[in-house]
Amino acid sequence: MNAEELLEKYADGERKFKNINLRGIDLQGKNLSQIELYDSNLNGADLGRVNLSKAKFDNANFCRASLNQCKFK
Repeated sequence: MNAEELLEKYADGERKFKNINLRGIDLQGKNLSQIELYDSNLNGADLGRVNLSKAKFDNANFCRASLNQCKFK
């Protein structure tokens, strides 16, 4: 799934995603509060300044992901 597809689904109200490949995705500065990314691959993703408040990431892979200045509260 690419950034545009994810953001479209999120904008349509979808919050639960399972086992999706977001490897290397660039989501800098986006609002993804309350998103649920279970068993998903975020290897190398750029999540700088992303709003991840109340997000859930059970078993997600964040290897080499950038989480600079993310909001988690």
